[in-house]
Amino acid sequence: MNRPLVGGLILLVLSCVVSADQVHSVNDCRQIPDNTERLTCFDAIAALGDARKAPVQLAKSFYNVLARDTSRGINAPRIELHVAFANATDKQIKGLSVLITIRDAYGDDVLVTDAKMDIDIAPHTQTSATPYFFWEDNEFDPGSAYRRIYNAVSNKTAQTDVVVKKILYRDGSVDSY
Repeated sequence: MNRPLVGGLILLVLSCVVSADQVHSVNDCRQIPDNTERLTCFDAIAALGDARKAPVQLAKSFYNVLARDTSRGINAPRIELHVAFANATDKQIKGLSVLITIRDAYGDDVLVTDAKMDIDIAPHTQTSATPYFFWEDNEFDPGSAYRRIYNAVSNKTAQTDVVVKKILYRDGSVDSY
């Protein structure tokens, strides 16, 4: 085989390894002109982000499907998502930013949404499962969140992931994941 060609290939592989190690942000990846290298860069960032797990995790979740009941202040059918979190830190928590993903029985995403919560969690404790999120039926919007998740929730096949993205502590510090 041609020595300059082999040397060039080795140099190319080494430069790709070095450049992949130096990439630390989405903006760095956006600057890469080659599609394959750019996708590899984005994949590397996602893998690094997954390695750091938030010290506050979803402890349990469940749904309530409620019919319209104006005497209880429920003016339209709705689905409530009750969540409880476990705080494994030594700090008092005052807020969470989370990513909620609800999947159907096939594992397909039917709802993905960001949410922020004002919540009080003492160090090394777990909150009770309170109804933090709800989606009401809108009869004029067939693509509403309620209608997208209704079948999966009412048939008890919904798979729910709530991932903590940011933690706000009482002392003013913030951790992002």
